[in-house]
This record gives sequence, structure tokens and C-alpha cells, in this order.
Amino acid sequence: GQFLVSQLLSQGPPRGLSLCFVWARRGGALEALPPPLRLRDLRDLPGTGVDLVVEVAHPCVAQEHGEDILRHADFMLGSPSALADAVTERRLREAAARGGHTLYVPRGALWGCEDIARMDSAGTLQALKVTMTKAPGSFRPQGWLRERVVAAVASGTRAVLYEGPLRPLCPLVPNNVNSMAAAAVAAPGLGFDGVTACLVADPRCVTC
Repeated sequence: GQFLVSQLLSQGPPRGLSLCFVWARRGGALEALPPPLRLRDLRDLPGTGVDLVVEVAHPCVAQEHGEDILRHADFMLGSPSALADAVTERRLREAAARGGHTLYVPRGALWGCEDIARMDSAGTLQALKVTMTKAPGSFRPQGWLRERVVAAVASGTRAVLYEGPLRPLCPLVPNNVNSMAAAAVAAPGLGFDGVTACLVADPRCVTC
């Protein structure tokens, strides 16, 4: 989020972009910003005149506030793993349609996203598997996956943490699988249930 703010402040104006506000789940994160950019309460969003809200925090932002945002502005979902929850996806799509706004999902680090979308649209995409390999310490796991990550750290060897449908993986590592989620959005014919996710912990990887 900090990088995006700095880029918008320095590079935005020449491109016709201006930063209206920054909101954070933890209000203390706003203190380094000029007071006019601090939005303390998302209920004040209608008064900002913003055209596009960009989320780069956590899937819970879309789940808890996405519908309200789409009443007033377009919404770019930087945490598309939120859409693994079918109810959230339906609510956001319906809110966008009602409000006349657009829900954007950026491709992020997903190379070949446009090719995936074209193949899906043409009906030629039969299967899709996305493998993500990271250093064990890069994961922020939830639930039962936490034990597997701890075991991978202790072993010091490469370990497959998960392989299977993408949908149940998303809530277990919501901050780590957004590129996979973007693939599911790009290929609606497969979706979160049809895309296969493979999550690998490898201590030889550089932590990022």
C-alpha cells in the first residue's frame, strides 16, 4: 500500500490521476500521511468524489465493504481471493450492476492472463494448474495449513503444502494466492472449483 501511495503522489498527476484518500484497517497506519489524505471512516467515502477505489489490504475489505464502495465508485480488487467465497462474488457482482460501476480484478503477477481468458472464451481451455513456490517464511497460513507450514520450516526441505481445487485454499492463505485467484477469474469456465492450485514451500527460495 505504501508503494502505491508513493507512486500515485509522484507519478499520478502527469497521467491525470490524483489520490483522493487512503483508508486503513488500522488507523495508526495513516499518521504518516498528510491530513487531507486520511479517511478515518469509509462511511465518508461518498463525500470524497472518488472515481475508483483500489484495495490492496486483505480480502475482508471486499467482503465487509465492497458493496458499499460499489454504490459510489468503481472498485479494483487487489485481493481477488475474496471471490473464492461464492456469496461475496455474487454480492459484489450484483452491487456493481445496481450501482452502474465496474468491479476490476488486476492480473497482478499472473503471466499469460490474457491467453488464459482467450482460451476460456473460445472453449479450448480444458484444465489449468497454477503452482506457486515460496520460502516457508513467506506464507501467512490459517487453519490446518499452519501446521504444514511449521513442519516444512522444521524439515528444511521442499514440501508440497497443498494440491487440489483452488477454492478451499484461498481462505487458508488469502494473502498468498491472489495470482491464482486472478487465474480463476480469467477462466470463468473453470472458476475457483476447476482451477487446480499447487502450493510449495521451498527453503531455497528467497523470502519475499
